[in-house]
Amino acid sequence: MKSREINELDKEQLDKIISNDEYHKDLITSDFFYAPGTYTKIYEKDDKPVFYIRATKSLRVDLQFVDINDKKNNALALIETLNEWVELAKKSGFTEIYCNTASSKLADFCVKHLGFIKVDKEVLRKLI
Repeated sequence: MKSREINELDKEQLDKIISNDEYHKDLITSDFFYAPGTYTKIYEKDDKPVFYIRATKSLRVDLQFVDINDKKNNALALIETLNEWVELAKKSGFTEIYCNTASSKLADFCVKHLGFIKVDKEVLRKLI
C-alpha cells in the first residue's frame, strides 16, 4: 500500500467516485477533500486508488451544567460564550468543534441557536 498527498489531478476522478457513492453523493463534492484547513491523502495498491482520507483539526468539547433544570440561564450562557470558544478554537488552528449529548433537547437547541449540525443522534458538529 502506497500513499501520497491529493493533488488537482485527482479532482475529476474523485468527483466521479463520489457521484457513484450512495452514502456521499448527496452530502459532499470533491471540494470537501480540498477545503482549507484539511489534509487529504490517497492510498493506492498496485497503482490503483483504494481510498481517500481527509483529516481536520477538530476540537471536542464536553460540558457539565451545574443545574440542568435552569434551562434559561444555561441557554443564555451557551449563547453568550460560544463565540469565545469559536475564536479560541480558530486561533489554535481548529476547523470544527464536536460535542456529544444524550439530551435531544440540548441537541435541538444547539442546532437551532448555535449553528451546530447533527452528525447522528448524539453527536453535534460546528464548522468554524
